[in-house]
Amino acid sequence: KEIEAIVANTEEPTFENVIVALDRSGRLYSKASIWSTLNSSNSPDGLRAFAREMQPLTTAHGNAISMNKALFAKVKAVYDNQAKFNLDKEQKRLLEKTYESFVRGGALLDEAGQKNLAEINMSLSKLQLQFKQNLMHDTNNSYVTVNSLKELKGLPESYIERAAALAEKIGKKGCWSFNMQRASCNPVLQYCSNRELRKKVYLMYNDRCNHGDEYDNKDISRQIVELRLEKAKLMGYKN
Repeated sequence: KEIEAIVANTEEPTFENVIVALDRSGRLYSKASIWSTLNSSNSPDGLRAFAREMQPLTTAHGNAISMNKALFAKVKAVYDNQAKFNLDKEQKRLLEKTYESFVRGGALLDEAGQKNLAEINMSLSKLQLQFKQNLMHDTNNSYVTVNSLKELKGLPESYIERAAALAEKIGKKGCWSFNMQRASCNPVLQYCSNRELRKKVYLMYNDRCNHGDEYDNKDISRQIVELRLEKAKLMGYKN
């Protein structure tokens, strides 16, 4: 509705009624989109399912704005006539970034090109979400476990206690476990004098989503790169 109000304004397009109005739009939407941040940091099953439901909707919403011809016409009118608005450096920068975001969002493409771009964006959003969710799964569920306190030499007591609690949680009471969350594995790399344990943790961290199972990201990565290349060429770039 905020976008529609900008488009429906019959006054001459100005920096205030187009660029500023656009910059101030979507604040309620941004608050509602906090689910995306939570999904990247604290993602139980219910939230992951919600993210898979919401991602196509938010991608379509973004496409509808960036490819709105009437809205872009107003942005372009301000951009083409910026000299008469006596803009300061910050205002010029906002105008340039706004215009650039529309161009890179497909505003200058023909109808067929926009349709193609919208499909690419939708595929990318789904793949990128799956990539993140796979990575979060392996981050939370990949463990390095030791059964001797001697192997933790140099590690501060608070981290040793946390490792014991994690081991008990995953059914290995009496041992010490580390998952690939930074708060768990980084202290090992930073403080532990056990080179072999540091190596195991380091390799486990860097080998997430690379096990040929349902959470493997290699094929997803390939598809993302191919789609990004297709998108770049559609937008007129070599790569």
